[in-house]
Amino acid sequence: MITETLLSISVIVNIVMVFYVKWVLNNYKEVVLGLENIGNLIAEYVIHLKSVYELEMFYGDDTLSSLLEHGKQIVEKLEDIELLGENDEDNDEQDI
Repeated sequence: MITETLLSISVIVNIVMVFYVKWVLNNYKEVVLGLENIGNLIAEYVIHLKSVYELEMFYGDDTLSSLLEHGKQIVEKLEDIELLGENDEDNDEQDI
């Protein structure tokens, strides 16, 4: 009797945990996709800023130069974050 009760509780807990893990993984996937989109937007911004900076009228402007450098740093940091996410996925694949 006690064994059957414990088995039933264990089965229920395991089913709940499977759905919870599935929910967490879906949320993680959405966050990673969001970061990729943000990274792409900022990269496009940096490219646009660079094209403006290279115009004769603005070439050598310190403000645009610092904006360009700041944009590049943001892109690099976002790439680092994305690399961490990719490494986690690689580890998960190895575990399977």
